[in-house]
Amino acid sequence: KNAFKHGIRDGAGQIDVRVAIREGELSFTCRNRCPPAISVSRATGGLGLTLARRRLELLYPGRVSLDAGRHGDEYRVDLAIRTGDDR
Repeated sequence: KNAFKHGIRDGAGQIDVRVAIREGELSFTCRNRCPPAISVSRATGGLGLTLARRRLELLYPGRVSLDAGRHGDEYRVDLAIRTGDDR
C-alpha cells in the first residue's frame, strides 16, 4: 500500500515488485522511489511495519526475514520465507 501511496505521488514514480520461489524459499521484493520530502524517520518504518514483522514471525517462526528501509533515493522491502522444516 505504501509503495502506491508514496512511490507514485505526482505521477512520476515507478514501483518494481518481484516474487520468486526457489529452493524452498519464497522471496518478495518491492522497490519505489522516495520523494525527497520524506524525512529519514518516516522512511525507516512505522507501526505497520512493526506489526507486520510480529505477524510474520507468529505465522513462520524462525523462517522469515524482513528488511525494509530507505536505500538512497528509493524505499525497498525484502521479504524471504523459508518453507518446510529446514531451519
